[in-house]
Amino acid sequence: MLEVLVRDKSFFELSEQLNLSTYRQREVFKGAVNELNRYLKEINDNQRKREEEQKELADLRKWKKIFEANVVKEQEIDPNLKKVLSLSIQQLAFSARVKQICFNANISLVSDLVRYSKRKISRLRNCGKKSIAELDKFVSENGLHWGMKM
Repeated sequence: MLEVLVRDKSFFELSEQLNLSTYRQREVFKGAVNELNRYLKEINDNQRKREEEQKELADLRKWKKIFEANVVKEQEIDPNLKKVLSLSIQQLAFSARVKQICFNANISLVSDLVRYSKRKISRLRNCGKKSIAELDKFVSENGLHWGMKM
């Protein structure tokens, strides 16, 4: 078959030269076709793998840009603001009721608190007008706002 493909001989010439019977010619030809099909399948599989890898690489590049943008954004946050956001609710001078409301809602840091909107906080159990006023005062005094995204 290599003679046919590489040296430009016809299959008929090759079969006469090798004295192949018609049955053997068919078998050789079938084997060659199967080998070519196997080779083409391998090429297609490799091509598919390369395309998937290219897509994955493009996704990784996208996530890298997002990560780098977040790193830059993180560096832009005022150090004093970072310090306030990392404070524990239990350490602050809030009333026992506000601390309990936050504890029940799994709000442990100021950063967790300011992620909530004022409306969501007001819907928490036992959170009334005084508690909202106390939290709102703290948020505004420290240069924060409700619904902050971090």
